[in-house]
Amino acid sequence: MHLRSIIGFLYKYIDTGKKLVPGRDAVLIVGGTMSKTGWNVCNLLVRRYNVEVINIDSKCAYSLLKKFSVIDSDQCEAMDLLEEQMINENDLANQEEAQVDDSLAELVLEGGLEQLYLEADEAKLLHPYRSSGNYTFIECRDLADSKCVIDAMLMALATGKRITVFINNLQEGLYSKCLENGGYVDSLEFFEKCTNTNVTNAIIATKYFISEFIPTINTNFGPENDYYIVNFTVDPRNQKLLLPASYFTTKAAIRQLHDGLSSEKSIYETTSKIKTLLVRIPETPANVDLHMERFEQIADLLIKNLKLGRAGTYNITATIFTNILADFRQFLDQLQY
Repeated sequence: MHLRSIIGFLYKYIDTGKKLVPGRDAVLIVGGTMSKTGWNVCNLLVRRYNVEVINIDSKCAYSLLKKFSVIDSDQCEAMDLLEEQMINENDLANQEEAQVDDSLAELVLEGGLEQLYLEADEAKLLHPYRSSGNYTFIECRDLADSKCVIDAMLMALATGKRITVFINNLQEGLYSKCLENGGYVDSLEFFEKCTNTNVTNAIIATKYFISEFIPTINTNFGPENDYYIVNFTVDPRNQKLLLPASYFTTKAAIRQLHDGLSSEKSIYETTSKIKTLLVRIPETPANVDLHMERFEQIADLLIKNLKLGRAGTYNITATIFTNILADFRQFLDQLQY
């Protein structure tokens, strides 16, 4: 038991196991633009680190954040422009149609998925499949609908990219607004939507990645690939979150999902190793008005930790020293048993 604890502690900080390798790994993020942190992760991976990103979401970032009135019009316009630049880097806006692989076209005919082509006069509207350079946006019209999520995952798999990093950033309810009386809209319907999105479909997407993506990637690119599964949550110790119970309950379930994956991943590790990471993002309704540069710094810190191959649980708001100290204390506690 003590040896296992020592190995687990060192595993977090020594260069072992899976690491994000720019130029080699592709990243699939579900709900990538459901939070400022997630959106900045997508943006930096594509622009700064030259990493291919496939983003499955129902809305682009600026429209979602504007809906919940957590950004002003200037921020909205800036995020709109950046999103369009990411999609249109290869002059996609000047093309009459967004070109897609034949395999994807066949997928539409066989599976009855949404039409993949985009008319020129609809260039600024969301599109089921928009790809340019290192960034691909796949629209999932309802992230609470399991069929829509599976269809979107199927489209991501059909891109043929070397997807070895899976990030779950499903954050339904994160920006739920307070009522005038100080309460939250925490109805049964809201709880059901949060649960279906953040828990049920997060599990479905994760299991689909393990059961379908990993064997396919190993077949197409060789069995020597290792994989990363990353889940975003919030820090439950922060008493100032003021988040609705529905959202908090689903994030507690995600923490349990991370623990479950960490314990059962050996079942799937026949030829490839799977590394798991739980990230506590600092984004809440109370601090979402922070300048975008701050969230960019947070996203950059997260990406650097992925490049280092961090595993376990990571409180992204804490300093590196604080994280190491907390892990060391946990390690000492384990030695007492």
